[in-house]
Amino acid sequence: MMWTEKYRPRKEEEVIGQERQKEVIKRAIEGWNQNSKPLLLHGPPGVGKTSYIHALAKQNQYEILEVNASDTRSKENLHRIIGQALAQRSLFGGKKLILIDEVDGIGGSKERGGMEELIKLLENPSTPVVLTANDIEDEKMEKLRTKIREVPFERLETAKIAALLWKIVKKENIKADEKSVKKIARQSRGDVRGAITDLQTSKNEVGEIEALDEETTRRQKEEIKQAVKVVLKTKKATIARQATENIDQDIIDLSRKVIGPVIFGNDDAYGYWIEENIPKEYDKGDIEKAFEVLSRADVFRGRIMRRQYYGYLTTIQMMLTAGVAISKSERSEAQVRYSKTERSPKQNKKLWWLVTKKREAIVGKIAHSVHSSKRKVKEEFGMYKQIIKEDPLIAEKVRLSEDEVNYLRK
Repeated sequence: MMWTEKYRPRKEEEVIGQERQKEVIKRAIEGWNQNSKPLLLHGPPGVGKTSYIHALAKQNQYEILEVNASDTRSKENLHRIIGQALAQRSLFGGKKLILIDEVDGIGGSKERGGMEELIKLLENPSTPVVLTANDIEDEKMEKLRTKIREVPFERLETAKIAALLWKIVKKENIKADEKSVKKIARQSRGDVRGAITDLQTSKNEVGEIEALDEETTRRQKEEIKQAVKVVLKTKKATIARQATENIDQDIIDLSRKVIGPVIFGNDDAYGYWIEENIPKEYDKGDIEKAFEVLSRADVFRGRIMRRQYYGYLTTIQMMLTAGVAISKSERSEAQVRYSKTERSPKQNKKLWWLVTKKREAIVGKIAHSVHSSKRKVKEEFGMYKQIIKEDPLIAEKVRLSEDEVNYLRK
């Protein structure tokens, strides 16, 4: 059994940290009336947003109706599923609470009016409604944010996570030294769910927590948006060069699956982020200079693809950081909202359908094999992916096709 499920909070006080946020949420739900606004809990993954709502509902006898918004993207699905949840009474005649998880996974107009429909459904709800999201800075979230009450969740303190991990160590009767446990807590960067997963996966066959290697331990690094901001705002080459040292995305997309103008590979690559956001920061003359640098970097990318000479990656990184930074004549003082590349499978309905369909199929097979819910498998997808990579026999037991195995090995 996954420890994240085994040690999921069952009571409100078991959710560590977020004391002010918990008080705000509880008061809002207890005092809910026709004029109350839905609550939007937002913040990094693994900080207790969903867990607290479940604990609160369980402890206060609320029947919770949970919907994963990223699974109900279209207007029709949202109206059918969320509309019904809002309309129906509690099965047992008691109190009801609606939880709409991952609301930032809903598309805007490009996904058949999903977000617009959600906003309509949330007008003056008679039942307490709580939404969760990781990223609320996306443009599609702007209108929704005017209709709800935001409750920002913060990354958890290392000391609090370490204390929780020690409790688990004792309950599981495993051997661990203080240094290793603190290291897991520190490297989780405030993600308690990730820390518990790391603790479980670092336990060896004789029940000991192995020392963690800095390069192989799961790490949460700074957001790529921050790296983009540094490069596009600074004029100093030395500062720009350091901007990408702490991001976990690839510098460039080395996928061979590129179809016309649509990227069918790693659309999170730093190079695509820079390409997308240069026009927001630079004036016309500087844009030309910056894109000339990108063009030269792409020549070296082509050489890597043809000759497999990865030594060029250092040159490319220099161009996409320092080269772009010194291309501007003046630093822009404007406040800019950085966005992901538009050249993405998510902008192509057919390709996005193929990608999500494959992932959903894999999630379904894993969930069936381990007797778990799809939602839980999605939460732990990274770990399952790593396990299947390391042990081909597991892929056979799960009955994954060759194509699905190749998808996981990317």
